[in-house]
Amino acid sequence: MLKRAFPSHWRASRSYLRCYDDSRIVYRDEAKEEGIKSMLVVPIVVRNKIMGIMRLLTDEYRNFTQDEMDFAVALAEQGG
Repeated sequence: MLKRAFPSHWRASRSYLRCYDDSRIVYRDEAKEEGIKSMLVVPIVVRNKIMGIMRLLTDEYRNFTQDEMDFAVALAEQGG
């Protein structure tokens, strides 16, 4: 299911981002201040165009399972 939602160049080697260690996170200091430790980001795609994103945030370090990622993608596809 992830292969449909993410272009190949978007696929990461891990299933979560550590919010204040990952350079791709723009607001690392703010995430730390709010207690956000991990996030899963899924694009909302409409007619092959990214129209938005859905973020799942956690207050503890977390490695999302494949089932959880597939479920998030399914939710994002319903929104798109």
